[in-house]
Amino acid sequence: MPRAGVDTEMIVKAAAKLVDEKGIEAITLKEISERLGIRSPSLYNHIGGLPELKEKVSHYAMEQLKDCLVRAVMGRGGIDALKEMGKSYIQFAREHTGLYETIQWMNIAADAPAGSLFSEVVQLVYDIAATVGADELEASHIIRIVRSMAHGFASVESHRGFSHPSSVESSYEYALDMLFLGIKTRQGQNTD
Repeated sequence: MPRAGVDTEMIVKAAAKLVDEKGIEAITLKEISERLGIRSPSLYNHIGGLPELKEKVSHYAMEQLKDCLVRAVMGRGGIDALKEMGKSYIQFAREHTGLYETIQWMNIAADAPAGSLFSEVVQLVYDIAATVGADELEASHIIRIVRSMAHGFASVESHRGFSHPSSVESSYEYALDMLFLGIKTRQGQNTD
C-alpha cells in the first residue's frame, strides 16, 4: 500500500539505513521505493535520481558524524576534547559502517554543502588544537594525524584485524597520549 507523506528527508534516511546495512553501492531507487511503500517514479518528486540521492546520503552521513563529534567535545577542551573526539569517531565508524565508508570514499568536497560540512568539522578540530597551544600549521598536522589514527583504528577493527583481547579504545587512547606527549615535547623545544 502506498505511503502518504513521503518527503526527501524520509527518502534520505531510508537510503542511509540501506547504506549502513549493505554499503553505498547497494542503493537502488527500486529498493528505496519498496522500503517506503511507494512506486519508484514517485521518488523523482523529491530527488533528481540515484546520483543525487547518493550525494544527499553522503551529506547526511557527514552531518551525523559532525553532530557526534560535537556532542563528544561539549564541555571539554584541549587534549581531553581531542581524545573524546577520536573515540567518538571510532564509535561512529563501528555503529555506521556504511555511512562511515560513504564519508571516506565519496568526493565530499565536490559541492558547496559538502565542503561546508567538512569545513565545520575541520574548524572544530582547529579550535580544539588551538587550546593546546598549536598554531595554524601545527593544528593542521594534528587534524591529519588524529583523523588518520582514528580512521586506521576504525578500519582495522572493522576488518577484525585486532586479535589481542585488550580494548581498542585503550590502544587508541595510548596512541593519542604518545601524540600529545610529542606535541608537548616539541612545544617545549620551540620555547627554548
